[in-house]
Amino acid sequence: MADDTFYISSISVTNIFGCKDVNWQLFEDVNILGGINGSGKSTIISAVHRLMTTGFMDERQANLIDKVVLNFTNGATLTWEKQKATLKTYVPDEAYRYKVDTTRTDEDGYFTVQRSRFTDADGQIIPITRLTRTMQVDYLSAFDQMRLRQDIAEAIGETRLQTNLDLMLYREISRRNQLLVSSLRFLSLVNKHREITQLQKQLQQALSEIHDNDDDNIEIARLEETIASKLDFTSQSLIDIHELIDKFFASTGKRSVKDAGTFKFITGEDCIDYMQLSTGEKQLLLVLLKASNTECRPSVILLDEADLGMHIEWKERLISTLRDINPHMQVIIATHAPSVIKGWFENVKEMDEISTYK
Repeated sequence: MADDTFYISSISVTNIFGCKDVNWQLFEDVNILGGINGSGKSTIISAVHRLMTTGFMDERQANLIDKVVLNFTNGATLTWEKQKATLKTYVPDEAYRYKVDTTRTDEDGYFTVQRSRFTDADGQIIPITRLTRTMQVDYLSAFDQMRLRQDIAEAIGETRLQTNLDLMLYREISRRNQLLVSSLRFLSLVNKHREITQLQKQLQQALSEIHDNDDDNIEIARLEETIASKLDFTSQSLIDIHELIDKFFASTGKRSVKDAGTFKFITGEDCIDYMQLSTGEKQLLLVLLKASNTECRPSVILLDEADLGMHIEWKERLISTLRDINPHMQVIIATHAPSVIKGWFENVKEMDEISTYK
């Protein structure tokens, strides 16, 4: 059976910004990319996401890079490259997929041709859907905090959404709820809650009628033990994300309302929802939700300075927490924060280390 775990083993970028090539050998668990502003970190991270989900770049990315080769741990290879052509010279090769816009030409009549080729370990052409079907690939950038167009918020029926970050949180919570509703685990949890409620009533009744004899004490101990075991089941299924959030938010005095569908928080005497959190808190919540929604399946998460705005203690715990949520997740993060690399020094590369200047 073919190995469909597409973890990235290396990234090769040709002529980024027209001045250098990049060759980055990756680990299967955690990869941290550092470098000064403008060195190309964000360009590489966003390009990898686009290629792994569509096979092509957007126009802005395509203007910055000539070629990208992604090698995967299962032997597969994804090759993307850019060419210039005219209507006379453009001759497609059946071994490649193409993205062409002949309406956008330069003064000499040339237009940009993007072509990509995805092959397995034996060199056979495979569709990009084989990757997207078997691996979840997520991308998050700190620069997605710009204001949201109001017509988008109105179209989805949630006018309180103010930024793209709000929109992504809204979508990730909706995605989580869909996973829960469609999961037998969720149905089991609902039944467990009912059982726990009934047992708690029985325990309360037993305590009110206690006669201080051995039979009563044995029954009370049995009920307490049964409730404890069922609560343990609950904590391992749906509210685990809430417990993680509470550990991070403890220093802010907030605690989450542990329900299955919404993300509300008790702060002092008030109850607020996720849209009233600070930007750093929203950013953290979004990253944790994305990791949790992978359901421990093989996945790749690409973070472009997603730690921006987070407290230094949160940054120190971020990567380890993501790996705890899903040990089968490859984490690729670009950052300026030294605190993020705590415990992962061997997994850090600087752009200058992996770049060859022309």
